[in-house]
Amino acid sequence: MNTNYFLRPWLSPLIILLWASNSFAAAPPEWLLGTWQLNNELTAAAQVKKKNSSSGGFGGMSTSVSVGGIPLPGSSGSAQPGPGGTAKDPEVLRCREMQISSEGEDLLFNFVGVGKERVKRGNNQGRVSKWNRSKLTSRYETTSRKVERIYQLQEDGTVMVTVKIKPRKAARIIQKRVFQRPADAPMIEAGQSQPG
Repeated sequence: MNTNYFLRPWLSPLIILLWASNSFAAAPPEWLLGTWQLNNELTAAAQVKKKNSSSGGFGGMSTSVSVGGIPLPGSSGSAQPGPGGTAKDPEVLRCREMQISSEGEDLLFNFVGVGKERVKRGNNQGRVSKWNRSKLTSRYETTSRKVERIYQLQEDGTVMVTVKIKPRKAARIIQKRVFQRPADAPMIEAGQSQPG
């Protein structure tokens, strides 16, 4: 008996489903596109609480750097490169506004007044990025640290950005930012697409 005859009717729907799933995953996340502005109050409320430590450093909370009036937890002035080429904090931690657009399957980030970045899905020269209907993650590793950025669409339409930095031979630092649409922009709830 030829089993291929019985299996063939099931193959076409399965292939179509797999193709549609891959195409949807590769498409830029529409919920993230557009202009986002830093919300100071929500950002302050979202910061990871750390226990005080008499030894200072990563055990406590350093407030030597701030963005929009919000201290950067665990930071000691790394917003700008220091002596010996100390790495900067990621641009999303240093901007008050970000503008996100798509070009093909790529995402273009404009961190206003700070810098720009192109994000490609998958592994692009060591930077691994992926996204779905409400979440984008991007991570990379250098000789001095590991960095992971998570953009998560919240139920109230805001975007929570979590940045995890793990320096070599030091404790992991977690910093958060909350961005909202400008006052005149429509609210996008989790699972919805941006209006055309």
